[in-house]
Amino acid sequence: MKTLFLHGLLILSGICVGIAIAGCNSLGSKGHNSIPESATYEYWITGGAAGTSQHTTIDSTGSAELDYKFVNGSNQSSYMYQLTSSEFDTFKAAFRSLNLFSLADAYPASQQIANGYSYKITCRFDGTSKTVTTEDNASIPRPLSLFLPVMSRTNSMIKFKQ
Repeated sequence: MKTLFLHGLLILSGICVGIAIAGCNSLGSKGHNSIPESATYEYWITGGAAGTSQHTTIDSTGSAELDYKFVNGSNQSSYMYQLTSSEFDTFKAAFRSLNLFSLADAYPASQQIANGYSYKITCRFDGTSKTVTTEDNASIPRPLSLFLPVMSRTNSMIKFKQ
């Protein structure tokens, strides 16, 4: 009888944990469970051996702008590109997998590394916004580690497909 009670309690605990995890997948305190079509995405990649700053904005239509410069302000370039429907859908799917609104605001590195990069990701919609920052050598959640390369690939696409 005691074993049956403990087994039932274990199952009930598992259900509660599952509900709590599902609740963490909602976007922000407003209870959004998906990113609306009106969202604007922004991200920054700064640092490296050359000291570059890349600021990318992608609006709700898939229109992308990349501002690229050296941190000292020299060699500034802007690139504009309209993501194809397929490219934009792929980007949005990767962004949704990131689940930005469930992440902490910052994931700092325990120790700075020479020529490392810092990253800043922001999503804005309906008066809501969320920004997450991190840097190379930081301990970050898996969804964030999977999204950082998407940022770099998207920047390359914007820069070279225009």
